Amino acid sequence: MNQHQLRNKLVLIGIFILAGFSSIAQISQGGTPVSFTTQDISDRIVNFEFPKPDMEAIALEDQANAESAYPGPERMAYSVPVNMDLKSAGTMEILPDGSRMWRMTIHVPEALALGVYYSNFYLPEGGRLFLYNESKTQVIGAFTSENNPESGLFATEFIEGDDVTLEYTEPAGTTEKSAILISEVAYAYRFIDFSFDGRETNLSLPCMINVKCSEGEGWEDQIQGIARLSIKIGWNYYWCSGSLINNTNND
Repeated sequence: MNQHQLRNKLVLIGIFILAGFSSIAQISQGGTPVSFTTQDISDRIVNFEFPKPDMEAIALEDQANAESAYPGPERMAYSVPVNMDLKSAGTMEILPDGSRMWRMTIHVPEALALGVYYSNFYLPEGGRLFLYNESKTQVIGAFTSENNPESGLFATEFIEGDDVTLEYTEPAGTTEKSAILISEVAYAYRFIDFSFDGRETNLSLPCMINVKCSEGEGWEDQIQGIARLSIKIGWNYYWCSGSLINNTNND
């Protein structure tokens, strides 16, 4: 596993620990969306546009927080209610092998990235969910039945840009019902970066010590477990730092 893959998994673990979700539910199985490789399928995907948050009000709140004598954490995203079911709202298509595919794009203007939150998430055996951006340069998934949380609550990491497409397929003859109910998307408007190309850029916030700085000398082993966490408090989202700690079973 390379550092980028480990970092993504640690970020997602942090999302679920701090938002109250199961920490075993974010690891994806890899693979490629069916629509990327299957010929003779429709390019028609239903697109739902949602209004962006009141950015003037958000800017004033952020300024007031920054100027406060006791400032809180710096917000990086705000919630946009969605409340949609992918299978009832998305475009459905029967593929040449008899399997079925549902696709839906969510658009929130001028977002730097969108994170998807689910109020009910359940995939039957053989079901596969992918998410990707408009240019298809960022793809996450497949999420499968192995990701089903006991609580039904789920979340997926930020997808770069102001469009995110969800693509779900299930084999022919599947009788068990799936549930992909999207409650909201996190509208990222600052403090988010997707340039993980090996450069030693300074992505730490003022309240954090970058592990590449001199203060990190002598802590090389512990640095391997450092993660940036996305946390949700009410309608707001923030970055935080944390560490992955193993147990005595090393599992």
